[in-house]
Amino acid sequence: MNVVLFIKDLRLHDHQPLVEALQYGEVLPLYVVEPTFWSSHDLSIRHFQFVLESLEDLKAQIEKRGGKLFIFIGKIEEALEQLSKTYGAFRLFYYEYMSIKEMVNLNTRVCQWMKKHGLPVACFPSQAYFLDIENESQYKKRWRAFMNEKMHETPVKINIPNRCPSAFQTDLRDLYNYKVQGEKIRFGLKGGETNGKETLNSYLQYFHERHQYKHLIDEIRYSSRLSPYMTWGNLSLRYVIQQVDEEMKRTDKAKLLQTFVQKIYQRCVTGYFVQGKFYDVNHEDDSHLDVLNKWIKGRTGIPIIDAIMRYVMKTGWINHQSRLVAVSFIRDLAGVSTSLIGQSFAQLLLDYDPLIQYCYIEEGKVMNPIAFSKKHDPNGEFIRRHVSELKNVPSQYIHEPWLYPGFFKLGYPSPIVDVYQAYRKARHERLRKKQIDQHSEQLKFDL
Repeated sequence: MNVVLFIKDLRLHDHQPLVEALQYGEVLPLYVVEPTFWSSHDLSIRHFQFVLESLEDLKAQIEKRGGKLFIFIGKIEEALEQLSKTYGAFRLFYYEYMSIKEMVNLNTRVCQWMKKHGLPVACFPSQAYFLDIENESQYKKRWRAFMNEKMHETPVKINIPNRCPSAFQTDLRDLYNYKVQGEKIRFGLKGGETNGKETLNSYLQYFHERHQYKHLIDEIRYSSRLSPYMTWGNLSLRYVIQQVDEEMKRTDKAKLLQTFVQKIYQRCVTGYFVQGKFYDVNHEDDSHLDVLNKWIKGRTGIPIIDAIMRYVMKTGWINHQSRLVAVSFIRDLAGVSTSLIGQSFAQLLLDYDPLIQYCYIEEGKVMNPIAFSKKHDPNGEFIRRHVSELKNVPSQYIHEPWLYPGFFKLGYPSPIVDVYQAYRKARHERLRKKQIDQHSEQLKFDL
């Protein structure tokens, strides 16, 4: 028996483990709902909701090809035991993921179990992950070569075994009652390979309009919104790049798409070179929990920050520049620890990838939210749309409503920090640290 274990590759196109397994005959497609994974502090019900939507689509796609998607709720070792009892010897095919600590542990446990029972396992590196790369120059060459390779064909037929473990199910109804922490979202992107492809097609159809707009509300509206689909494997990276390459051949605005490709590359190379960076949340550090909760709920008293965080709470997504300024505010100006920020932001974002998030939370620059607001939302359109308390505030006060004569009648909170003082202090501290680091580096050579 040949078992394909789906993890963060919830699609049929360009799926190497599935294609390899089908060469041996009958295949059992399997998704395991692992308690240790879904009880992680980084994940929430909105991620599970996106995965469930992806599974619904994957199930439909497999059934169109004569197969079935099997679900097991429990530890991966228990699922493997069930397979062994039903079929005896079996082969296991899956992608290996290095971005989430629980997935690294999952891979180790799977390999140990299969080795202990003398069973073959075919573990494929996730896309854009290459072995023996020492520097970015090497990575860039391998990345482009990989993106140009022919994709694995989407199966036309999927033959499944006549019998399966009794603990496996093909109905997803039980998953709708599975308990995961956090709040659901009603207005976010829906998961699934079909939705991912439609989102990509829509972006390629209208991307040329994006350069006409410079304000935040339009930057968000015309962003690709593809990151959740790439994070959860609804779209393969190679599929996205090849579709974009084809569009570049047909348009006179190829430079805009080249920028888009560069952003995807940066996402890949960043994730590759910061492997092993995971958040260890210190639950004893609760001195800033009140401030953190105000940030999460969009009640900091800084309009642009509150608008961004309310949008994230509502949709599970926001563009990159907005993430940077929101994180800089809570980290540099409000002084909340990066571990607490990392966990909280992770639970909100559908496209959460710890390796990418680590970089902009730990290493992002200090930003002035008021300056950002005046530049990216000069008329306050985005603020008014998402901070209803300020919808009637005149434009001259929209970025700093505490200066508005009728401020105390708005029902909007006062700022939790003095923005300008906190910004100056944070900038000074960052420069001082940089000088200390440079001095320490110089001492290495002097000694």
